[in-house]
Amino acid sequence: MKVLIVHPHMSLYGGAELVIVKLANYLTKNGIKNSILTLSMLDEIKKELKGTELIIPKGKKEEKKGIFKFLNFTSETLLLRKYVHKYRKEYDVINVHNFPAEYAIFPFTKNVVWMCN
Repeated sequence: MKVLIVHPHMSLYGGAELVIVKLANYLTKNGIKNSILTLSMLDEIKKELKGTELIIPKGKKEEKKGIFKFLNFTSETLLLRKYVHKYRKEYDVINVHNFPAEYAIFPFTKNVVWMCN
């Protein structure tokens, strides 16, 4: 079995990120291959992961304001969707974790587990 965990940004080590690290390490410990697809990740979080493949698209990440923040949200959601589409056939289960990750799987047919903190 292989699991893809999708989370928009792991640039703050909060509750969702802690759950993802614990889940990924649990899966690895139990022999289940897993990967995390995210647009950004703190080095602190990377150090905590044991055997999880990271998929982090390259690109400029900067804070947007006003209407540009909405456009940035849209482009980030589409970027996540592009990478889910690219890798989805390699995985048995996709775990979308936190908004707007659930938009990244639409309209693909795949076993999906949704989590939100």
